[in-house]
Amino acid sequence: MRRVGRHGERGVVLLLVLWVFMTLGVLALDFSSYMRDDAMAAANLADETRAYYVALAGMNRALYENTRDHQKNPGGGADADPDELEADQDGDGKPDRTAYRADGEWHEGQFGQERFAVRMVGEDGKIPLNVELLDDQGEYAALLRFVVTNLVRGGNQTTGVDTDTDSQISTIVDSILDWRDCDDEAKLNGAETAYYAGLPRPYTAKNGFFSSVDELMRIKGVTPDIFYGHDDSPGFTDVFSAYPRGEALVINAGQVTAQVVRALVPRLTLAEAEEYVALRRDDPQVFKDKLAMDVDAGVPGLGARVAIVEPKYVRVEARADLSHARNQAGIAAVVELAGADFEEPVIHSWLDRAPLSADGPDKADVGTSATKADHS
Repeated sequence: MRRVGRHGERGVVLLLVLWVFMTLGVLALDFSSYMRDDAMAAANLADETRAYYVALAGMNRALYENTRDHQKNPGGGADADPDELEADQDGDGKPDRTAYRADGEWHEGQFGQERFAVRMVGEDGKIPLNVELLDDQGEYAALLRFVVTNLVRGGNQTTGVDTDTDSQISTIVDSILDWRDCDDEAKLNGAETAYYAGLPRPYTAKNGFFSSVDELMRIKGVTPDIFYGHDDSPGFTDVFSAYPRGEALVINAGQVTAQVVRALVPRLTLAEAEEYVALRRDDPQVFKDKLAMDVDAGVPGLGARVAIVEPKYVRVEARADLSHARNQAGIAAVVELAGADFEEPVIHSWLDRAPLSADGPDKADVGTSATKADHS
């Protein structure tokens, strides 16, 4: 007797076979995708690791040459003759002064087959938090209030300061001074341990030097918006520095940045402040005098604190590999350069795998023929 439905059963088997092959194909495709992703991840990790150590080599190269420059030119400070510093007195075919200078510019170099860039920015070009308060507290408080006012107001410099904003400014200024001084007596609008101990996550006032600018986030009245800045307004992190410590108040015109100028000369936009700082390249002395006049207009008498001095503390940033933007690595450190106190650089803070800033070497005019010739 013939069995009914045999042809239908054949169709079911064919469908099952097709489904099996489709499933195997999807699994194979998925597996190959995973394998490709793993291979790319391994290659990217290798490239990023290589770039990290090239950046580290670049930073060490810059610090080594800067130390050697100091040893060869112990008197080569801010007032040294540029022609003498560019001369080749030792006959090695290169200028005696290193190309890796604390001038805020990116300078390229090469390590093996990879390219790196290093930038050294004077930390003492910012507004110092840790000045000596015994003699300078009056001027320092006036400077703090002026700068904090400009930063809290942000980009809007056309309107006055309302009562609430004025109260916030006074709170921040007095609280910074309370954080710095050595007593537990809060100023009129300030805060000491008694206030901070009552917070949901209590802590004590420092009553000493700021260890880093990040401590400003713990100051009463400081908000993330004020600390980090926004749009055309720089934040506290761009303008203040914990270095140097225990020294007289100086505004270093030789290292001052556009963000600091923006805080000191509030009529300028950030773009105008960058053009303002660019004047320093043509004539540093004229730039210094102009900045002193503008600072004096904001805080009478403070223009005398503007000077050009060689940087003692620098923020060193290094980035590599410049030829492969996808896997670039960056490191940064705050370093006290070799000088009268130390024969070798001293690292005060270290940022491993530093975030890549937007104004990187690909945005700057680096790698001039002279620099490449010196470091190829």
